[in-house]
Amino acid sequence: QQALAAQTTPQAGGAAAQAQQVLQQINALYTVYSLLLVFDLHGRVVAVSDPAQAHHVGQTLQAPWAAAALSLQDPERHVVSRHEDSPLYPPAGGTAGEAGQPTYVYAASVQHAGQAVGGIAIVFDGERSRIVAVKEAFPLAECDVSPARPFVSCHARTASASVYVHRSRSRVES
Repeated sequence: QQALAAQTTPQAGGAAAQAQQVLQQINALYTVYSLLLVFDLHGRVVAVSDPAQAHHVGQTLQAPWAAAALSLQDPERHVVSRHEDSPLYPPAGGTAGEAGQPTYVYAASVQHAGQAVGGIAIVFDGERSRIVAVKEAFPLAECDVSPARPFVSCHARTASASVYVHRSRSRVES
């Protein structure tokens, strides 16, 4: 709240730095999050949890989920993006400006005195989540989880299966 409320004051830079520190601490605790970010009422990114993604600070979010989050009146509600490519979730070793990988973004409005002052978004680490899900489904199997391929293959002594992951659907084949 402080970083968003301070946007038009001389304290804006210090408040944004403090928000970044808090986001980094939260992100360190939850490894399924690729990125956390705070944005103002215009959708402009104020702070991010990952210094490697600092190029997003100052950019205006164009995704429909950002506007939907800002329109929420209830601080207990949130919105979820479609499972789609996001520049907020770049490929491993990717560069700024790339379309990004498919992921989900969860977002909510940040409220102060009953009014939205901005929003917060969680970008999920879709690749890590995919690997964890496959390893949980096949705990005794050896899995090839190469991010270069859209599928994961697992082999065990008693069974073999492939998990095909596409942008909008998944299926298991044995």
